[in-house]
Amino acid sequence: MGSVTLIIPTLNEGKNIGKLLALVDMPVIVCDDGSTDNTREVTEKYKSCTFLDRKDAKVHGLTASVVDGINRATTPYVIVMDGDLQHPPEALPAFVEKLKTADIVVGVREKVASSWPWYRRLISWGGTTLAKIILRLRGTSVVDPMSGFFGVSRELFLSTNQNKYVGPGYKVLLDLLKQVKSNVATVPYTFGARAEGMSKLRFKHWLWFLKSLVR
Repeated sequence: MGSVTLIIPTLNEGKNIGKLLALVDMPVIVCDDGSTDNTREVTEKYKSCTFLDRKDAKVHGLTASVVDGINRATTPYVIVMDGDLQHPPEALPAFVEKLKTADIVVGVREKVASSWPWYRRLISWGGTTLAKIILRLRGTSVVDPMSGFFGVSRELFLSTNQNKYVGPGYKVLLDLLKQVKSNVATVPYTFGARAEGMSKLRFKHWLWFLKSLVR
C-alpha cells in the first residue's frame, strides 16, 4: 500500500485514533484541527503516522483539514476516512485495489448502525437526495455523494480549484465531485457507531453543507 496515504481529520479523537491506527497498514497523515485531549500523544506512538498540527490554521474545519492533508501527502493516491471508527479499516484494501483503475473511489453506506436515531437518518437521506440532484444537474451521478470515506488520485485532486472547497464544512467529496467528471468506483460498507465520544455535527455544519450545494 506504499502508493496510498490515509488522511484522517481529527478533533479530540484521543479515545479512538489509537484503536484505528493499530488496524492500519499504510502511511497516515492525521490532520488535527486543534485537539485539546491526547490525540497528538497517541498518534505520535505510531511511526507510520505523521501528525499535522492545524491549531494555528487560518481556516478550521473538516474540509480544510482534509485539503491540507492531501497537499502534504506525496503518494499518487489518498484515502480519506474518519478517525472515530465509523468507517471500517477492513474496507481499505478494496479501496486500494479499485484506485488502480478509477480516479475516485467512494465508500457507499449500504447499512447504518442501528444506534442512529430516526432524525439522523432522515437528515442524512435529505442531504444525500439534495446532493444527488445538484450533481445530476452538472452531469454527474454518484450513489453516495455525502460519503466521508473516499479515495482519490492526488493529481486529480490537486487539479481542482481549492478555493471552491468550503473549508469549515464537512463534505469534501461533494465539493470535489462538483468540479470533476471522472471514473468513479464504489466500495460498499456498513456505517458504524462512534467507538467513543460524541458526534461533533452541529447546526452550523448543515449551513455549510447548504453553501457547498450552491457554491
